[in-house]
Amino acid sequence: MKSQVAPADIITFLVISVIFVLTMSRIPKIYKEFFSVLALSTSDVVAHDLAGLISMSAAAPDDIIIEYHGRSEQINYTVELKDRDITVEMIVDGEPQNRTVENVYAVSDLQGKFEDCKKFEIKKIRTGLDNYYYFNVIE
Repeated sequence: MKSQVAPADIITFLVISVIFVLTMSRIPKIYKEFFSVLALSTSDVVAHDLAGLISMSAAAPDDIIIEYHGRSEQINYTVELKDRDITVEMIVDGEPQNRTVENVYAVSDLQGKFEDCKKFEIKKIRTGLDNYYYFNVIE
């Protein structure tokens, strides 16, 4: 008895092979995107970036608005600004991470704390020679 391969079997094998190859070629891109979002969203990066932007805003001659919009739906932050220290804790899917990061900024009168927020802004309003800072959550 001879074994025979039907044309339908060959077509089915080719379709499954093409689907498999296409799926496997997408997986590295998905992992890369996921880990890049996670890396850019860590509390270290957020605290460092915000501290630098706040410090640079002090030297700006006009009003400044710094807006932070989280890059992932699953990641929120608890942010506290007090006595020139910024403390950021990342919250993933409602669970606080064990790592809280502190950084220092150069503005003395910026105070505030918000918990479990994704979007927030820091405003510097210049009136005459005085700078006034406000820290708000964006809804």
